[in-house]
Amino acid sequence: MVKTAVAVPVARKKWLSFCLLGRIYMKISTILFLLWIAPGYVFGQSNNFPICLTSQDVITNSVDFISNPTKTKETVSFYLANMNSTEVEAIARRHPQAKIKRDGIVVAESIEHGTVGLLGGPANTNYVGLVLYFDNYEKAELAAKTLEGK
Repeated sequence: MVKTAVAVPVARKKWLSFCLLGRIYMKISTILFLLWIAPGYVFGQSNNFPICLTSQDVITNSVDFISNPTKTKETVSFYLANMNSTEVEAIARRHPQAKIKRDGIVVAESIEHGTVGLLGGPANTNYVGLVLYFDNYEKAELAAKTLEGK
């Protein structure tokens, strides 16, 4: 029995190699795309940015500076002006850090992940303001004075 080789046309060979390369390219590009967007889903939203606050954004007589000598964090709490509970909750969740500005210049920054919603209202169920954490006394005091409008 004699075996004969069947010749595949050259055009068909090129087409097969093109399809194989196309599949490999698609698999690699899909993997790269998933690796590009995955950190945003795994580690939270990647578009979190600090919120900038001035004395016009808060109710100035509600600013409370709490210093605790036994803790490493200083706290400033305040009510936000002209915002409902849903808006305050959204700010607290989307902005992990706050920058306090006076005349367009940043005078103090809270620590990373130092923005927390302040609950109030009946049975503490409504978000009424924010609590900011600072890493030292001077920053917290300057932020409190700036938010009070002094």
